[in-house]
Amino acid sequence: MVAKISHGMNLYGALAYNHDKVAAGTAEILSGSRMISDRLGLPSEDIRLALLSFENYLLANRNTEKPVLHISLSPAPEDRLSHTQLEELAARYMEKMGYGDQPYIVYKHADTHNAHIHIVSVCVDGQGKKISDAYEYRRSMTACRELEADFGLRNGADTERRNPKAELRKVDASLGDVRHQVGNTLKAVLESYRFQTFGEYNALLSTLNIEAKQVR
Repeated sequence: MVAKISHGMNLYGALAYNHDKVAAGTAEILSGSRMISDRLGLPSEDIRLALLSFENYLLANRNTEKPVLHISLSPAPEDRLSHTQLEELAARYMEKMGYGDQPYIVYKHADTHNAHIHIVSVCVDGQGKKISDAYEYRRSMTACRELEADFGLRNGADTERRNPKAELRKVDASLGDVRHQVGNTLKAVLESYRFQTFGEYNALLSTLNIEAKQVR
């Protein structure tokens, strides 16, 4: 299983990206935690209620510049998990990463060669304090290896070594060589996702510090 974590400022963009796919029939709302809803046992399909679920956390935010979390968990194509297993996988990953008490919504995407899940949440608690992301990459790798063992999944690190891809990484102008960074990120996006509309494409890019515009 491969996990990718993005931190951003645009909650609406992260939610709209996933909700647009739900509307297009290429994704579905799988589960959630602490979400305001008009549906029994599932988060609402109304994006306004999803936004409202995070509002108090963002209003309480003290000084975290990028409080929005957008996480993807991708089991190997050969790993077939039921909805119940995917729900448990998401919940246990969030718990291991320290976000188990946060509001979050889980989507299942079926627009690539392997079904995968996206999780939208916030990394500030109810008092507006940032939840520690120290050693985040290392802790995520450990969580993935533990969950692979628990669910009988293929090792994502081995899969990535056998099938190297461009890395889905946020563009950081302070690192220099912006053109190369943008090129690599766009390549990774196009390898990993399919889009029904330009709006979907731009919504995902916004979480990676890239803005696309249509020119006629």
